[in-house]
Amino acid sequence: SVKKLFEVAGMPFDDFDFKGTNKDEFFKDYKYPKEEHNLDRSKVEEYLAKRGISKKTLDFAGIKQDYEGNIVFEHRDVDGKLLAVKYRPARAVKKTESKMWWQKNVNMCPILYGVDKIDITMPLLIVEGHIDRLACIESGFTNVVSIPIGASDLSWIEFNWEWLENFDNIILWA
Repeated sequence: SVKKLFEVAGMPFDDFDFKGTNKDEFFKDYKYPKEEHNLDRSKVEEYLAKRGISKKTLDFAGIKQDYEGNIVFEHRDVDGKLLAVKYRPARAVKKTESKMWWQKNVNMCPILYGVDKIDITMPLLIVEGHIDRLACIESGFTNVVSIPIGASDLSWIEFNWEWLENFDNIILWA
């Protein structure tokens, strides 16, 4: 595929200089998540409206609700392939309960949340939380991603490094 693209662009191709990604090994035995198909999003809309997030932003970000009323954050790659699914209750979280969790019985990868909506010619904003990403979109800055696991896990940097190298300007907002 890469060789064909070089030919179409009229550029010489030297397969000895081309380096593939190491993601092939990462995804070798990967158990992909299942997409949520619940059409009702009423609990999520009600909760996030209290936090200033509109239905328009939820639509842009592809936010869903599972059958138990939790917020569904689908992590997709730049081509839109579903790689991981994270959940959060659509209500205030008690100190004794989990704030977020991953879909069970599947793998997860540290793909930045929202890469499928990004224009690589524009500055990239990286925020810490999934709802922080929604707040930025609501404020009009749509070229924003969220780190997938939290501030203490930096595995997202190496996993997304090649993609991040596309940007002239990256803003970290933690």
